[in-house]
Formats: sequence, C-alpha cells, structure tokens
Amino acid sequence: GLLALILLLVLDNQYSTALVQNGFIQGDLGEYNAYLNKGGAFVRDVIFLTDQNEIAEAQASLAESDEKVDYYLEQFEAKLESAEERAILNDIKENYPKYIELRDKAINEGLNGSNDAALEIFRKDADPYLVQVMQDSDDLIAMNIQMGDAKSDSLSTLTIVMMLIIIAVIAVAAVIVVVAILLGVNAAIPKNYTVGDIYVENRKISEKA
Repeated sequence: GLLALILLLVLDNQYSTALVQNGFIQGDLGEYNAYLNKGGAFVRDVIFLTDQNEIAEAQASLAESDEKVDYYLEQFEAKLESAEERAILNDIKENYPKYIELRDKAINEGLNGSNDAALEIFRKDADPYLVQVMQDSDDLIAMNIQMGDAKSDSLSTLTIVMMLIIIAVIAVAAVIVVVAILLGVNAAIPKNYTVGDIYVENRKISEKA
C-alpha cells in the first residue's frame, strides 16, 4: 500500500510538471502571438485613421497590446528549459526591438501625414521582423507540443512499469504469506505423524462433536 502511494505521488508530480512546462506554455505563446497580430492591426489604424479621437483610441489599444506582449513573453520565458528553446527566445529578443523601432518610425510618419511613406516603412522594414518573431513563437509552440507528446508517452510507459512492479510486489507478498502459513502448519504437526494418524485424529474430533 505504501509503495503504491509513493509511486502514485511520483506519477502525479511527473504529470503536473509536464502540464506546466509543455501545456501552459502553449497558452502563453498563443496569447503572445495574438497580441503581436493585434498590435500590427492597431499600427495600421493609427497610420490611416483621420479622426483624432479614433487615432487616440488606436494608440491606447496599441499600448495595451504592447503591455500584453511583454507580459506573455515573461510568462513563457520563465518556463523554457532546453537550449533549443533558449536559442529561439534569443532570436525573438533580438528581432522584436528592431520591429518596435521601425514600427514607431512608421507611426510617426503617419501621424505627420505621410501615410504612403509610413505604410512603406511598416511593410518593407518593420513587418519582416514581426513575421520572424511570430514564426519563432510558432516554432516554440510546435516544439513544446512535440516535447509534451514525448513526455506523455514516457509517462504512459512509466505507469505500466509501476503497475507491473506493484503487481509483482503483491504476488511476492502473497507467496510469502502462504509459505509462512504452510511452515506454521507443518511445525504444529509432530514429526512421527503420518497421514493416517492425522485422519484418525480428525475422526475422533468429529465424533466428539
């Protein structure tokens, strides 16, 4: 019983770790990509809208989107473990500031009335960095799905092994109990007794009853 409890606790810990490392991180990365995409749409609004109130709303939405991007970056960064994941993260950290710099340049051009120039800067200069960052994020999602599947297969195998161990331990314990009982019965029978003697004794006990 104690062994089974320990093994179940080990499995529970393994499943919890797999869920946090490869499950929750996919959600963080999905949100990260979503807000990157929303940010790009808000940039176009700021560039092309003419109503000042609408422009202010688009700028506020863009600022909120930027905050969410930074937040989810922190969330999934804390869960990355492998060297491959860290390499992709470094690529994101290198390209995202370049995107922001060129994006803000495009926005300034748009606010100054140079919409064509703003769109040119955003499409040709800024957007390629955004596309690369989103691709890196997608790569991290794919990588974590693969690692999650691998861990799931490993845990399934571990579960089977643990169950076999538990069954083996129970079987061994049962054999030990049976052997102990047999040894105890054997010790209680005098050595000079034969099967016939035992039969006679049983008959006497039955007659007295």
